[in-house]
Amino acid sequence: MAKFRFKKIYMEITDVCNKTCPFCLGTTRKPVFLSMEKFENRIKQIANLGEKIYLYVVGEPLLHPNLKEFLEISQNFGACVAITTNATLIDEQFCALLSPALQEFNVSVHSAQDENEIEKIVRSALKLADERNELPISFRFWNCENAQSFHYSKTIEILQKKFPEINIIPHTSSGAKKQKIMQNLFFHFDSPFSWDKNAAPQENGFCYGLQTHFAILTQGTVVPCCLDKNGEIALGNIDEKNILQILDSPRAKAIRGGFSKKIMVENVCRKCAFARQKFVQKVNNKYCR
Repeated sequence: MAKFRFKKIYMEITDVCNKTCPFCLGTTRKPVFLSMEKFENRIKQIANLGEKIYLYVVGEPLLHPNLKEFLEISQNFGACVAITTNATLIDEQFCALLSPALQEFNVSVHSAQDENEIEKIVRSALKLADERNELPISFRFWNCENAQSFHYSKTIEILQKKFPEINIIPHTSSGAKKQKIMQNLFFHFDSPFSWDKNAAPQENGFCYGLQTHFAILTQGTVVPCCLDKNGEIALGNIDEKNILQILDSPRAKAIRGGFSKKIMVENVCRKCAFARQKFVQKVNNKYCR
């Protein structure tokens, strides 16, 4: 059986969220909170397969009442954990977030409805950063130059008031995706990707799914990509079959083999904007050398 090692493994612990971010379309799956028994079984299988385990696909991980126990279990198995959150519940989960297992913390500010909410989110994140000065904390902004510029500019304003000695350079579309603010605080910029159900399928494309990462939905469904939030490319269920068998299945092999030839074998992938963009980038890079 093949040996696997991934940069990221997305292991969703709930598909429930307390907010609505503009770039997140949610999921058609039923609301579920992962049990401690299933979490331990899954982390036991994947702890040595990934550099980091992200407790997120959709949903808000800080909503889970057993987050503290999940991080303790992760530490016992030597897993490095990352969390992406809307950060509205940092104060409620503050003790849990002190776990050494947590090695990366990403804050999406886009759920905030007004200035007061943004200020609360930023203040809570700074409190965590002060308590855990070795923990990288990133404020994530998607399409910040357009509809979400309010969240970006307000976050800068709050940080600038608190740290007047820091010169925060405004981001541009051609700027770096990651910008260090100070110590363990960063800005991270990117653009959302989507599946257009009505788009004409395109065979040529490329993705890092099953190469650098894969995802496990709360229900146990293993999918090749963190964008497959509804489990349309179900490779198997980790609660029913060992993860190594799932990753080495004929369908998984076909997907990896297709991407190695810049071919998308799954219809879902053929409508993915990310896969199309990556293919164009690789073609351009090839002929620009």
